[in-house]
Amino acid sequence: MNKIILTVDRLEGDVAVCETADGEHVRILASRMPVGVRDGVRVGFRGGVWELLEDETRAAQHELFALAESLFDE
Repeated sequence: MNKIILTVDRLEGDVAVCETADGEHVRILASRMPVGVRDGVRVGFRGGVWELLEDETRAAQHELFALAESLFDE
């Protein structure tokens, strides 16, 4: 069974607006998300269970930081 991986773009009240790898946005009830969900984290869904993907979140943040740094270093 494949894991679905999403990035939480933002929380709007009781809804988590998430982005897929293809850039599409999906809305999921925040109450279904794992405890600690916040803007910018990666979450995974497999077997009916959501989980925070802290390692993937950190890796994505480091990539983004490196990209921003390279843009301003020029």
